[in-house]
Amino acid sequence: MHDHGHRGGRRSHRNDEIRGGQGSDTGLAGEDGSDVVKGQQDDDQVCGNDQSDDLYGGQGADKIGGDLSGSNCAPLSSVSEGGNDLLKSRDHVSGNDTVDGGDNTDTCRIDAGDQVDNCEL
Repeated sequence: MHDHGHRGGRRSHRNDEIRGGQGSDTGLAGEDGSDVVKGQQDDDQVCGNDQSDDLYGGQGADKIGGDLSGSNCAPLSSVSEGGNDLLKSRDHVSGNDTVDGGDNTDTCRIDAGDQVDNCEL
């Protein structure tokens, strides 16, 4: 388990830290537990799949989060994007990313024009 410190009332421990590589990554996904999942360059599919996750897209046209009906992550998981998640698609390119926080209260950091669902903060 990695300790990344405490942030704003959220948990202080995370279960997995997953980072994509060069090129387009599909299936970057945590599973049970609170995970940190990071896309890098190019077009990535980034999913947490359970608990309260931190999901980052990086450069490129990314698909971040999602629930079973929203389907950014539906092919990768049998659970929705539950938990109070942080989803970040901000890459200074307008309208190239898709972000879906799924259930609960989610914080999204996006560029103008990005497609956004289920982001409450």
